[in-house]
Amino acid sequence: METFKIALACDWCPPDVGGVETHIRYFSENLVQRGHEVEIITHKNMNSTAGKEDGSILYHRVRGFVLNRQGVTVDPRAIWEVREILKKGGYDIVHGHGVTSPISAAACLYAKKNGGAATVLTNHSLLRSFKPNFVAKTVLKPLLSSTDKVIAVSRSVAEETERMWGKDAVIIPNGVNLGESMVGCPEGMTVTTISRLVKKKNIIDLVKISPLLLEEFPDLKFTIVGDGPEKKTILREIRAQGSEERFNLVDSVPHEEVYRYLAESSVFVLPSSDEAFGISLLEAMACSVPVVAKNGSGASDIVAHGENGYLADDLDELKRFTRELLQDPLKRKAMGCRGRRTAERFDWASVSDQVVDVYRDVLS
Repeated sequence: METFKIALACDWCPPDVGGVETHIRYFSENLVQRGHEVEIITHKNMNSTAGKEDGSILYHRVRGFVLNRQGVTVDPRAIWEVREILKKGGYDIVHGHGVTSPISAAACLYAKKNGGAATVLTNHSLLRSFKPNFVAKTVLKPLLSSTDKVIAVSRSVAEETERMWGKDAVIIPNGVNLGESMVGCPEGMTVTTISRLVKKKNIIDLVKISPLLLEEFPDLKFTIVGDGPEKKTILREIRAQGSEERFNLVDSVPHEEVYRYLAESSVFVLPSSDEAFGISLLEAMACSVPVVAKNGSGASDIVAHGENGYLADDLDELKRFTRELLQDPLKRKAMGCRGRRTAERFDWASVSDQVVDVYRDVLS
């Protein structure tokens, strides 16, 4: 089997926790299992140093100032170091992850300009809430137009990529590690969400629907796993409602621990309207937990409304669908089982094979 030397470039990488970070981790591991040589270019993390951090995967961690809220590098030194790494790397493929990642953009643009490697860019984001929108269109157009092939993680992302930049994208979804998932038998009822606590994720909506749910289910508990700048706002809303005892806010945890919280869940709710894909939805499904998500986002690629979960158009529907699942344990079990079967179609081995097919295409 033909193998390649591949550089994955991104600002968001393990050991940090998040959707893109999870993608990089499992995708890179699957590439190595298939005999490819993988190196990761990212910024310095306080918990990591350069070198072989994940067994046989070499990490290049560039210097530079990092914006804490966005987790991106904004420093000319970082861009210069990325160029130096690419000069010496001898890569067949340079694969950037994230259209708003400076490291991803620098790697793809430099590799393309100097003709040393084929370039692939995975778009993990929906930018429709980005203001002003024309800045995204103008600034990112050279990156998208010059890349050999663009991958989108969902149909919504592919449509936005074509609409904003006139670039066709291959749709290859995120995956899920079924081997880590677990099916629990929760005591009592718990509504769970797992997310970065940033404004676009709308986690505050889960808090807003909680009073009416607590009226009907007074023993109901809510678990929010994640961290971010919106945490203070969420805590303030919970205190204003006087429902501190019903909420458990957990800081970001190692990815392996995510499944423990999911196994203790009755319903998983993801209120984000701008979800590019929703790895956490797949992870909940892998644990046979029924899900409620927002319609019109990448979640629509995963959730078949009324079959393996619900898609809500607004806050009232988010509350109504969550309430229906809490009321009906048989429906929860049936939807959870169908969700598990859905998750089985998104294993990382299949996802990785699809991306390698893209590599072969651009190299040919």
